[in-house]
Amino acid sequence: MANLASTNRDLGKYTEAEKLEIQVLDARNRVLGVEHQDTIDAMANLAATYRNLGKYTEAEKLEIRVLNENNKILGGEHPDTIRAMANLAATYYSLGKNTEAEKLETQVLDARNRILGVEHPDTMYAMANLAATYRNLGKYTEAEKLDIKVLDARNRILGMDHPDTIYAMANLASTNHDLGKYTEAEKLEIQVLDARNRILGVEHPDTIDAMANLAATYRKLGKSTEAGKLEMQVMNARKIILGVEHPDTIRAMANLATTYYSLGRNTEAEELEMQMKVLFTRNKILRVDHPDTLKAKANLAATYRKLGKYLDAEKLEMQVLDASTRILGVEHPDTINAMANLAATYRKLGKYTEAEKLEIPVLDSSNKIFGMEHPHTIRAMANLAATYRNLGKYIEAEKLEMQVLDARNRILGMEHPDTINAMANLAATYQKLGKYTEAEKLGIQVLDARNRILGVEHPDTLLTMGNLASTYKKLGKYTEAEKLEIQVLDARNRILGVEHPDTINAMANLALTYYGLRNYTKAEELEIQVMDARNRVLGVEHPDTIKAIANLALTYRTLAKYTEAESLKNLAYDIMNRVPGAESPHTVTTIADVKQTQEIQVFDAGNTVPGKENLHSTQAVLNHPVQAVLPGTTMNPDKEGKYFSNCCLNPSDIFILHSFAFQTWKKKFQNLRSKWQIHKE
Repeated sequence: MANLASTNRDLGKYTEAEKLEIQVLDARNRVLGVEHQDTIDAMANLAATYRNLGKYTEAEKLEIRVLNENNKILGGEHPDTIRAMANLAATYYSLGKNTEAEKLETQVLDARNRILGVEHPDTMYAMANLAATYRNLGKYTEAEKLDIKVLDARNRILGMDHPDTIYAMANLASTNHDLGKYTEAEKLEIQVLDARNRILGVEHPDTIDAMANLAATYRKLGKSTEAGKLEMQVMNARKIILGVEHPDTIRAMANLATTYYSLGRNTEAEELEMQMKVLFTRNKILRVDHPDTLKAKANLAATYRKLGKYLDAEKLEMQVLDASTRILGVEHPDTINAMANLAATYRKLGKYTEAEKLEIPVLDSSNKIFGMEHPHTIRAMANLAATYRNLGKYIEAEKLEMQVLDARNRILGMEHPDTINAMANLAATYQKLGKYTEAEKLGIQVLDARNRILGVEHPDTLLTMGNLASTYKKLGKYTEAEKLEIQVLDARNRILGVEHPDTINAMANLALTYYGLRNYTKAEELEIQVMDARNRVLGVEHPDTIKAIANLALTYRTLAKYTEAESLKNLAYDIMNRVPGAESPHTVTTIADVKQTQEIQVFDAGNTVPGKENLHSTQAVLNHPVQAVLPGTTMNPDKEGKYFSNCCLNPSDIFILHSFAFQTWKKKFQNLRSKWQIHKE
């Protein structure tokens, strides 16, 4: 019976294995007694099956007994006792008890070092497992040191093309990614992909995962074209191997759609969205509550959010949070992640009060479980600061952002992407508080860092350039703003094309600067292009098109082209009268208001998203999984882990818009029209 149970486990038939192993354990308990070695082995086998079924609490109970019995009967340094310790550490890891896992893994590594030697395969596995836990605890520098040792030893002992060596290389790439060393990660991932292509073949799951990882790094480096090519291969391969409805296939489609949008290939992105919409409605995984399926649900919700389907994301995330609270408990890291995800979606929906209510307990729990300086806690702090900023609580946002920046400077270093993002966020808050000089100083530092690290044409560098230009305008430095905005417009024209929304927004920004410089003719030329482009791309009734019409109307008036101004003014007024939802926050208040301000892009550390993707593949939410550990085997980077992401407040246009009722807008517009008519007469 025990042999058949073992065979079932090897075949992945865990439910059948569980039934048999319960019978075996019960029989051995009765016949041999609880302290007999065969009974202890049966207990360990059942615990392993529980782990495979996601029943981590049941596994933990058995593994504690196995470890205690082995300690008592065999002694602390017996291989079976050390293995029992490693098994319990793996279960702690799955339960999110990272501190407990770290303690046991440190003991396992120390024991294997002494008994087996530093270069024994089991010692290497112990080292790799501890490195993974370090990553989970945010101890990236410690993880990197161990990953380098493992890779070096495996290279020497097993050779460069051994699967364990390739895994070690992938692990180090993951840690480099966590440390913001994207160039180093890219080099390793190219080697991993090349090796897996040669050894395993192009359609092996590990090869496809390696491809997805490299694509994710390309995205981080702003290499969207290269990312898109790989993502197309990943998507096609997963369709063939896993099927079109598998969550990993859907996630691959979402990644490609996101990349297409960044490249301005909107039609292709929308086609993928339509396919995903059908798949979402058919996906059976959404009807199952299990720790693994919860992660898949969370990923699908993240995909919805990335595609702007916030109501769908909200619905799914509420289910995930409810199930995670019931199954795993309120303080489990995955439950905290689920809470953070729902808060992120609330932010996207403009439900800032609801987001705040969730983000305060997320920060409190992260503080208690991970400690104040853990990356997850700092990210929770950054998220709450972003919500405070959206609620107009700029003083509270400033306090938190100063803490985030200080912590990231100390822990990650001044040039880590997360530190630079924190600097950009604080600069944005300074601008909201009218502290333009402070915003300017930080903006210059951010731009300098991104220029050096990411290059002048990276999307983040261009956004920073636009932000600094906005600050310059607040300070009345229109000439400095003009220089930056010309660079931004030129780069976006070349990279994204003339009709990409970001290119059109860059054009609108520069027009606004020309207006500030009283170069009304140049402003007029650009505003005509902006209005025409938005009309073609977005349609005449889109709020951005209406704003473009209003801007050009005011410029015409300034140039004394009263007939043209009157014509556009009437057009804007007529559209506003017939467009439903005209009282939305996205509706411009008055033409004069439009000319006043420019939106600043904010880089917020994002929510945490549990899910599945190898190593650090940036999925629908730019996530970084930590690896799960299978005791007695190598680190397996293809198992579920925890994902962490960066997200931005994604303003759709260059203007800071105000929320006024439509009737208020209408009244102001009528007043403005009266003034124009008097002026014209």
